[in-house]
Amino acid sequence: QSKQYYTFADTLSVDKYDIDGVSQDTVIAARELDLAGNDNRNWVNDHTVYTHGYGVVAAYGNKVTADGQPQFMEYGIPTQGKLTKLKKYEPRIYFSPNAPKYSIVGSPKGSAPWEFDYPTGSNGALTTFKGNGGPSVGNFFSKLLHAIRFESDQILFSDRVTANSQILYDRDPKTRVSKVAPYLTLDGRVYPAVVDGRVKWIVDGYTTSDSYPYSQMTDFGQVTQDSTTTTSRSIKGLTNQRANYIRNSVKATVDAYDGSVGLYVWDK
Repeated sequence: QSKQYYTFADTLSVDKYDIDGVSQDTVIAARELDLAGNDNRNWVNDHTVYTHGYGVVAAYGNKVTADGQPQFMEYGIPTQGKLTKLKKYEPRIYFSPNAPKYSIVGSPKGSAPWEFDYPTGSNGALTTFKGNGGPSVGNFFSKLLHAIRFESDQILFSDRVTANSQILYDRDPKTRVSKVAPYLTLDGRVYPAVVDGRVKWIVDGYTTSDSYPYSQMTDFGQVTQDSTTTTSRSIKGLTNQRANYIRNSVKATVDAYDGSVGLYVWDK
């Protein structure tokens, strides 16, 4: 973790990737943005400059170095390693569990980018968001609406809010899935994966019922609580919901770059 404005989940995720033709157990984490670790805090930096995390770090699940350290297959800023070479993925992470409450992205055509991309040299590399991740704040009414919502007059008056600006919010993957599919009970763990050239957050979705015949009622909050859910900041048990039927019916994905949500039937 080379810079204080990045963070990783306190409990890492396990996945499998085809590496050199072999299915390989992998420990993986996304490098998320952590504004609390930034020494240069002000509205412009918090909401228009430091807007996203960058890349994933992955290690072999069954290999260590000679001195007992993880043997990394993906590492560094900018990213390098097996996943960069084989998957050629988009490393920028605008949507994540620890993303800022909101960011304003997009700059006027022809202007120099001002979003901090990753540390290099004396000033760092810069970039401009090119996706469709949030509503436009290019007109006065939209600026006013979001200034009221986020209690910030800077959204109205800052010259960083231009005709090409979008505002990104509701950036936590579980929040985004719950807005698309409020009928699902969502798992307490959200984990990253590199899929088809993108970092995707994967969320397990459950269908539940309290009317299933000949079944005993159970409190999901109690039965899914363990030592990990009580100590981890990134993994929680299910909500305190009483039901007598649960099935892992849906796998949801959230694109870490543009926040788009996908729902996939997993078990009918």
